[in-house]
Amino acid sequence: TIENQLIPPFDFKGVDLKETLALLSTKTGLTIIAPPEVKGKVSARFERPIPVLKALEIILEPYDYEYQVMDNIIRVSIILIFS
Repeated sequence: TIENQLIPPFDFKGVDLKETLALLSTKTGLTIIAPPEVKGKVSARFERPIPVLKALEIILEPYDYEYQVMDNIIRVSIILIFS
């Protein structure tokens, strides 16, 4: 299941967020869909295998993005904050 899927250790330094998501998709075989407005640079280092959903949380949170899993597809979106 997606919840148990691990990604291998990796080190990103200033990598485009979309490129990072594409690499995670390639490494895990999971489908990750992000809208065109998703932007940012990722600097992250994971020294041990980590659950892919935890890695996504860590990578997306600084940019106020979130993800949802539907039918084994991960969809990235902007966190909507209502005031």
